[in-house]
Amino acid sequence: MGDIQLTNEQKAAVETSDKNILVSAAAGSGKTAVLAKRIARNVIEGKTSIEKLVVVTFTKAAASEMRAKIRKELEKELSKNPNNNSLYTQITLLQDANICTIDSFCQGILKTHFEEAGIDPDFRVAEDAEITLIQSEAFDEVMEDFHREGDPDFYKFLECYSGKKDDSDIEKLVNALYRSADANPWPDEWLDEMMSGYDDSGNIYDNKIIQYYINFLKDTCSGYALKLEPLIDEILKDENSISLCEKFAVPEKEMFKNVAESKDPKALVDSFMGLNFITFNTSNKCDDDLKKQLKAFREIYKKIKSENENFVRFLSDEKGLKQEINDTKPYIEILIKLTKAYGKKLDEAKREKNIVTFSDMEHLALNVLVNREDGKSVPTKAALDLRNYYSEIMVDEYQDTNMLQE
Repeated sequence: MGDIQLTNEQKAAVETSDKNILVSAAAGSGKTAVLAKRIARNVIEGKTSIEKLVVVTFTKAAASEMRAKIRKELEKELSKNPNNNSLYTQITLLQDANICTIDSFCQGILKTHFEEAGIDPDFRVAEDAEITLIQSEAFDEVMEDFHREGDPDFYKFLECYSGKKDDSDIEKLVNALYRSADANPWPDEWLDEMMSGYDDSGNIYDNKIIQYYINFLKDTCSGYALKLEPLIDEILKDENSISLCEKFAVPEKEMFKNVAESKDPKALVDSFMGLNFITFNTSNKCDDDLKKQLKAFREIYKKIKSENENFVRFLSDEKGLKQEINDTKPYIEILIKLTKAYGKKLDEAKREKNIVTFSDMEHLALNVLVNREDGKSVPTKAALDLRNYYSEIMVDEYQDTNMLQE
């Protein structure tokens, strides 16, 4: 399978089958090459045919590179077995194989299932400048509609978030929220879920927004404790520097660990506010590099503590938290209403011009493959047909996929 000697982990990534696999490794470590070898190996061994694979890459250039790597592996095998007609067939099929970006794959689904997608088969991908103009016009129309409705909360929202001269600040807010929603499979459901975070009934500490910040603090503190462990191991190897552990690293690790393990918000607040960094003074015998590393760690987390102290105090004020959620709720409702209306206007304008964005293609393809029933996704006949046809889906740069693509 090529000249490169695979590590045991790479070999496992190439050879493991009949289960889901996630390969995690540093940049430049050969993940793409391993993926190409996996594909070539399965084809050479007759486990699959190249047209039965979906190989998703992040860019068109990456798709071309992947295709070339696979071709190289197949041709290398063919040189050993020149009478292997099956390999000739696979190399021929390679050119039209689904080794492409996710946008190209979705575009293929739409060209085949345009009726289910409810789209004209002659649709085209819009130019950036064209979309920018449509977005601007859609926003202006939505704002006119809201002005006509005359909702008092809308005008309060304008007072708080509009700039002195125009509504450009609100336009930025709406566009930012729209992009976040659009990166999810069901944008309106995602926006409704956002709104549910402003429910002030029940235990305020069960509120999703408050939980987010509590978990952020816990993760931050847990991260510091974990990051200290390798440094502690290094310090303990140097007899002259052990005091760095005894006086600073180990006690501070335990302090942050206690915050991360807090069972309730009150304990979290008390533990976080109780974080106390001892004045850094050390023996001259301690290794200078180890001292510098530990000092750098401490400075980062002193800053984190300082920046979060006021918010952590606020977390202890249950009444204040409820009031803040209650005061913010009307503005969030208006922002979400604006965003939903804006998205609807955009869809109407694009449909009228028979144009789509790359994100539109993904949403439309998803709608071809999935029926949404009572908040649950049910595969369509088209999805089941594709599932039966393809044997494996492989994704390069998987970490860059959003929830819609997922």
